[in-house]
Amino acid sequence: MSVLELMTDYNTDRNYILFEEDEGKKEIIRIFKALFEKSKSVKNSEMLENADIIVAFGRGYHPEKGIEDIKDIADKLGAQYAATRPVQDMNIISSDRVLGKTALSANPKIYIGFGVSGAVQHLGSVKAQEIIAVNNNKNSAIFRHAKYAILGDAREVARFINNI
Repeated sequence: MSVLELMTDYNTDRNYILFEEDEGKKEIIRIFKALFEKSKSVKNSEMLENADIIVAFGRGYHPEKGIEDIKDIADKLGAQYAATRPVQDMNIISSDRVLGKTALSANPKIYIGFGVSGAVQHLGSVKAQEIIAVNNNKNSAIFRHAKYAILGDAREVARFINNI
């Protein structure tokens, strides 16, 4: 997706899935149960840049507290996990797990971002068919591109998903 496409191709009629509400949790369960089922038939690549499903995280996930939930979700989906450049700058993840303008690019069928703001430098290198975004900032740029916009604390949502 080019920078111009990122600026013009987005969802302006946003309905958020609110994690703090019971209906929001039910919708998250519905989405991820379907995704877990669908992923059983997907043969994912061992290489991040060729993965059909990517579970990514940014600084908004507070990765300094650990990334086990991200890895667990990726394992359940048979997916690869990745991070943004600022996370690598925190020395939490190696460069072979970074998606961005100065790192790897990918064309996954499904991209799930936890605490990813949606900066052009990151999303410009991810040409996903479908984006599921989790962030506690309703003004995050990633929500403009997401099919599902989950508004809530990224760590809490990841923990919740792992218990589905």
